[in-house]
Amino acid sequence: MESSDRSNEMLSIRLAASATGLSPKAVRRRIERGTLDSVVVNGRRRIAAEELRRRGLLAPGADGPAPRVPGRAAPAYAVDDEPTTDRLAARVQALERRVERLERELRRQREATGGRVDRS
Repeated sequence: MESSDRSNEMLSIRLAASATGLSPKAVRRRIERGTLDSVVVNGRRRIAAEELRRRGLLAPGADGPAPRVPGRAAPAYAVDDEPTTDRLAARVQALERRVERLERELRRQREATGGRVDRS
């Protein structure tokens, strides 16, 4: 299959999950939330490989999922794309700061209420 043909490749949910490292359930939930576009072809849900790339779920040079070899785990698509790695690192740091802030807020609330929890 030529590279231009692969850019239009339509993947099943299972193959999209394998190619991205997500679970099939996670792929379905992204479709349901509208954060991942898909189409129905012959009664089956399909996701364009290009859509996975556009959403940052596949490395820009990746040509869709690698062929599966029976008895071997699917390859993880390591993203060596520096901007993607930087974005992920920044996101992790932001989430860590958020968790720390929420933990401080929870501690202050517990101190203020003597540990009582309002369950209303």
